[in-house]
Amino acid sequence: MEKQILSKRIKELRISENLSQEKLAELSKLSLRTIQRIEKGEVKPTSDSISRLSSALNCQLTKVTDEHSKENIQLLRFVYLSSAMLIIN
Repeated sequence: MEKQILSKRIKELRISENLSQEKLAELSKLSLRTIQRIEKGEVKPTSDSISRLSSALNCQLTKVTDEHSKENIQLLRFVYLSSAMLIIN
């Protein structure tokens, strides 16, 4: 997914939840600067960041990412597998 589309979606979800960037940073345990850079489209968030953001925004990963994109389906699989590996270890 293109950085600009993803950044716009994350910002829209944050606003719809009535969260400031500071509060989203606190809830997601990401730095405020990371949130700012993601929302400006300066960086593409990592799979871990997307997972943390979706949790903080109380939404499914597919709501943050484009659920129809082949690239994002692979990203979701990676996130779930990464989480499973953390639990196993």
